[in-house]
Amino acid sequence: MTMPRFCVPLSSVLLLVLLGLISACRPFGRSESSELMPSDSLSRRIAAKVPIERLERLWISGNTSENDMIHPQTVRFGPNNQIYVGDVERNRIFVYDFMGKRVGEIASSEFKYPYLAGFKGDTVLVLNRGLNRLEYYKQGRKVHAMSIPQGPMTYVLYHQGQYYYKVTGADDSFQGLVARLKPNGQIGWPSAKLSKKRFWRYAGNLRMWGDRPMSLSGFRPVVDFLRPNGGLDTLKLTGFDSPMLRRSRAFIVGDEWNPPLLTPAAVALDTSLFVLNLRAGWLRIDRYDEKGMLQQVAETPKPQYQKNWTPMDMDAKRLPDGRLIFAIAYHEPTPSVRLYQWQMDAKITK
Repeated sequence: MTMPRFCVPLSSVLLLVLLGLISACRPFGRSESSELMPSDSLSRRIAAKVPIERLERLWISGNTSENDMIHPQTVRFGPNNQIYVGDVERNRIFVYDFMGKRVGEIASSEFKYPYLAGFKGDTVLVLNRGLNRLEYYKQGRKVHAMSIPQGPMTYVLYHQGQYYYKVTGADDSFQGLVARLKPNGQIGWPSAKLSKKRFWRYAGNLRMWGDRPMSLSGFRPVVDFLRPNGGLDTLKLTGFDSPMLRRSRAFIVGDEWNPPLLTPAAVALDTSLFVLNLRAGWLRIDRYDEKGMLQQVAETPKPQYQKNWTPMDMDAKRLPDGRLIFAIAYHEPTPSVRLYQWQMDAKITK
């Protein structure tokens, strides 16, 4: 069977470009085929044997009537024990301390969909996606900016003096790529072209795992690494289980029009990769080793009923006392940032 062209209405394309989600990603519980891809079937059997540990919510941010969040999209642990949240509707970067108190913000009349891209000392790097610029903010003031190549969906990551860039399309007419950026914003080397036919497979943020730039995939349980000599290496996440795996297979074989979203975020710490595994109404985080094998799972308590539950992004940090905490940006049920702690029955080693 020929797979239909991945086509969405303009409103959904805009949402995908600006917010990283499409409306077809969240219909949990619909009637569907029970068939899985062979790799997904294996992963489901592996996941069933992994005990579930506990995620404890430490706090949820409180909004004020004057400065409520509307659509937080990116979240990062920053310098000075602070948490930064980029809101693409308020066009601001909100700043919180580790106790959940809002302690500042970065506001610019030029912001048009700001996404956090990294930190350079105490300078915050922001991808101003609507204007195709990477901007630097120090103590809330813009001190530098550089233009980046334009594309339907762009991602930028700064890490230890290096800039990385990814662009993906909203259909199969655009040639996506992952590449290092030069300091002037031009495409540099190494680089890797992305498949036009499977453009949807590459939608997702850029992160680092050690010294390797990592391209996330929201629609399949894989991550890609940019090679030092160009091209991509793919790591399959074995043990990834999701209620959406049946719909994922249905899309691949041509029985569904849009791919379901499996994960909006992942972040690496030491030798572990933590993946935000979407559920309807509760939070689940999987831990994978460097070979992509599931090691541990942690969840918050399951609700008595399903509800809109839209975590948008995640960051992780290990505290000096060994505790592991996660900052999660939510759009629904309440626009907020929340801090969680993994209550470990077994120690998560480096």
